[in-house]
Order: sequence, then structure tokens, then C-alpha cells
Amino acid sequence: MISLDVYFKKKFDYIPKIDLIKIDIEGAEFFAIQGMLNVIKHNPQICLVIEFNTRYLTNKLELINLLIKNNLYPCIYDIHNGYIQINPEELFSKDFEMNLIFRKMDF
Repeated sequence: MISLDVYFKKKFDYIPKIDLIKIDIEGAEFFAIQGMLNVIKHNPQICLVIEFNTRYLTNKLELINLLIKNNLYPCIYDIHNGYIQINPEELFSKDFEMNLIFRKMDF
């Protein structure tokens, strides 16, 4: 296993422009995010789509905090209104499985 930060450093020796990353790795999302912090930092328009399944995420609070610390906020996309931020505390109120969008938001 290799992180995205290490992969791009070895392959290109720089972080390329990345707009979208889809993550569905059954509970290991926290570790994947830790391995792409430079990718996130160097891509201000990046959007992460994360399969958020509370049955597999044992560290969802750590995951949400790591994403927010890196200026990535949970949101949904409404066809009429665009991106709408979700209150992160709502993600802990019940068990669910869905794709969540995390993106840098200007509020």
C-alpha cells in the first residue's frame, strides 16, 4: 500500500492538479486521508466523495475532525442551490450509509 502523497512525489516529483477523489475503502478512510494531506493542501478546489458507512467507521469523529482541520467540510449538492454544507454533528446522530461530499467551502 502506498499513499497518494508518496505516489505523486515518486512518479512526478510534484503534486498534480486534482479535482475529485472517490474513496470507498470500508473503514480505512481516516488512514487514506492522512496519506493525502499534501494533495489536499495543494489543490484548493479538491472535492472528496467518501462512502460514509457508520457500520465500518470506528473512528468517524477523528475522520471528520481531520477533514475539517484541512478545511474540508461535509456537504450535499442540490441541483438548484449548489453545494450546501451539512452540520458535522448531524453525521453522528444515527447510523447510515451514503456517499458524502467533502470540499473546501468559503463561508
